[in-house]
Amino acid sequence: NTSTYKIKVGNEYKYEDKSNTVTVKPKGETTEYTVKKTWNDLEAVYRPKSVIMHLYKDGVDTGISAELSDANNWEYTFKELEKGSYSVVEDPVKRYFNKMYRQGEDMTIVENISRPWIPETPDEEYGNFVLTKALSSAIASTDGSKVFEFRVTMTDTKGKLVYEDNVKIKAGETALYDYVPTGTKISVKELTTGYTATYEVEGKVTQECVMETGKTKTMVVTNDKPVTPDIPDTSDRSNLMLWAMLLITSIIMASGVLTLRVKASK
Repeated sequence: NTSTYKIKVGNEYKYEDKSNTVTVKPKGETTEYTVKKTWNDLEAVYRPKSVIMHLYKDGVDTGISAELSDANNWEYTFKELEKGSYSVVEDPVKRYFNKMYRQGEDMTIVENISRPWIPETPDEEYGNFVLTKALSSAIASTDGSKVFEFRVTMTDTKGKLVYEDNVKIKAGETALYDYVPTGTKISVKELTTGYTATYEVEGKVTQECVMETGKTKTMVVTNDKPVTPDIPDTSDRSNLMLWAMLLITSIIMASGVLTLRVKASK
């Protein structure tokens, strides 16, 4: 008799014995998930030749990773995946922080942004910032698919502007800024108009926060429709009559004053 071993490799199972290896892929429907890398750096002198992306399913590391580089145009698609909610985590890139957001249901864009204002800061001295969009129950059903735009601004410990950019997300989505240097002050302003907006960080109403080492700061921006002011009912004839009488009285009084002034001048 030969011994048989069942080994899980990524999302596949391999059955091995002394003579051969048989690979069995998961049954049922499968899905794909794409990660794309972009760069935001004026001088690419510190840009690495490649980066590593780790695939997570429902918040758990799958053990599957991909290397992105010029060779694959900084993009990779994980294929034949079991159904689930997928995301990626990027290994730290020295002298960069990143902005991570979804584009559709099955793609994540990871934009690496240079941080030359403090290039010697050790990689472990950083925090993470999460921007989350929410809607009140009054508009959740009608505006759930609407895309909202935000301006995210970062300043260093001396108050100097070091980063400013816009990001677009829908209700329930997030924009994740990884590896933001400790001490960086982040301010957020919603650019989409027509709504009231409440900004909240750690239970406090505020539009800004400061990065702390090893901590994740989450800002939730909740929108509601502005209250429409009451408009007087112009169909009320008594009000119209009152306004008309006041107007006529004002005209008569003004005419009287003008007549007196003319007589006095004579």
